[in-house]
Amino acid sequence: MVKKTQVTFSKTNKLLLLVIAALILALIAVMVVRPNYTDNDSKETRSVVNLGAYEYDFSSGKAVKRSDEQVAKLRSLLEADGEKNLKLGCDVVYSNVIAVTDDRTQVLLSYGCDHPSARMFAVEKSGEWKMISPTNQFDNLGIPLCSYVEKNHIQKRIAPVCAKGKFGSTSLTYTAR
Repeated sequence: MVKKTQVTFSKTNKLLLLVIAALILALIAVMVVRPNYTDNDSKETRSVVNLGAYEYDFSSGKAVKRSDEQVAKLRSLLEADGEKNLKLGCDVVYSNVIAVTDDRTQVLLSYGCDHPSARMFAVEKSGEWKMISPTNQFDNLGIPLCSYVEKNHIQKRIAPVCAKGKFGSTSLTYTAR
């Protein structure tokens, strides 16, 4: 005759089994409902515009978000430039205002595809914003050539230091403006 063995579980063991069962069910539920991120053909392309301090008025001692025409025009210019770069093959285009003149007519931007590492100026003249081409006008630290800032009448507030000479030469010097 076969001897029957009886197994008894303590309250602690029952609780432990219940917790393990709940964790397994939760894991199964997450696997069923989670989105599938493995489809590389559906990459999202987008233009990210950050106006930073330009978008705020601090005159009252508080940061008040502005929504005037000047802000809208700058945002529109940066979004249009971003859309143009997306069509050239960028997955993400960044445009960030990093410095603003006191009269709000000039900004220093960091921009770029996938990473905002390049620098450029945008200026407002007669109510319209335009970007000033930065081609080879900034060093690796984001400091512009003095001839570039002087030619484009860039205010000292957003370009307090400039470089004299030619990038890559040993005679390059930096000057406080």
